[in-house]
Amino acid sequence: MDTTRLLGLPPFVAVCALAALSFGMHRMDLALGELGLLWLAIVATIAVFAPACANAAWLAPYLAWVTFAGALNDAVWHMNRRPA
Repeated sequence: MDTTRLLGLPPFVAVCALAALSFGMHRMDLALGELGLLWLAIVATIAVFAPACANAAWLAPYLAWVTFAGALNDAVWHMNRRPA
């Protein structure tokens, strides 16, 4: 298998894990950490592919969406925490 195809695998796995954590397990705290990993995977994908293909810049709106989703996830998590 071509190594460039393997580089797209971590963001895909991160999105699947995010859905499982957020919607399946209702663990917004873990989902927030997973969003951080997804954010890093997107940045790494852009950095690796940008020198070879200018189309890597098309991931920038996706990065913005993941940042916004992280902010929403953080707000929901903080609003729904039980007092200690």
